[in-house]
Amino acid sequence: MSDTASKERLLHEKEHARVLLRDPEGIWGWGTPAGRARAERRARLIIEAGDITAGSQTLEIGCGTGVFTELVSRSGASITACELSEELLELAHKKTYASKVDFVGGDAAQLGAEHEGRYDVVWGSSVLHHIDLKLFLPRMLGLMKPGGRFVFAEPNMLNPQIWLERNVTFIRRVTGTSPDETAFYRWRVAKHLLEGGFVNVSVRPHEFLHPAIPKFLIRIFQSLSSVAERVWGIREIGGSLLIRAEKPNVQETRGVQ
Repeated sequence: MSDTASKERLLHEKEHARVLLRDPEGIWGWGTPAGRARAERRARLIIEAGDITAGSQTLEIGCGTGVFTELVSRSGASITACELSEELLELAHKKTYASKVDFVGGDAAQLGAEHEGRYDVVWGSSVLHHIDLKLFLPRMLGLMKPGGRFVFAEPNMLNPQIWLERNVTFIRRVTGTSPDETAFYRWRVAKHLLEGGFVNVSVRPHEFLHPAIPKFLIRIFQSLSSVAERVWGIREIGGSLLIRAEKPNVQETRGVQ
């Protein structure tokens, strides 16, 4: 991607953030009872996959209004939260947990030398599908400690709703999908990670609880989702992919789990 195209992509994302300001949690689906339950579980999965504990040095990419910043901060980890949109970052600053977090504005790929080799975990929720991975992944390796974990939850292109949102022009327009926004097939994102220099790559589909599910049905659908995630074939159309990879230690062999 040329420097001009990269700048245009960042401009598109800033413009998209201004659209989100109308109702960020509502548009993202985190504001409903089922959405909040999904967010709680997603945060737990990120914490577990990243082995995030008290004292872990972590970098959150694309913190938005801080929904997941707050949830992951409960682990006791040290969080540097980066966000491209100044408007969304201002909303995150107003949250009650904000004093525990180091917020950084701007493009995460342009973080300064003080961030080099600093982080045990680089993580995020629903952000990689806005980014040019070929440019982004090598930069993230530079920010991570040897053996550091890279953990993200991202939309699954095999999910029927997500496929329609990303591939049908009318639906893209109605849902407010940004021009560069996509979703991932798990084998393709694994390939990107391996080519980007990561090892021990794992990409697992999950999540069948939809934000529109009424509150009184949440527990039933959580149980059904738990079963669906264990059934070969059905699990492949889950709404999200849990992506985990590591920065190599010395002489470590690449591989997909």
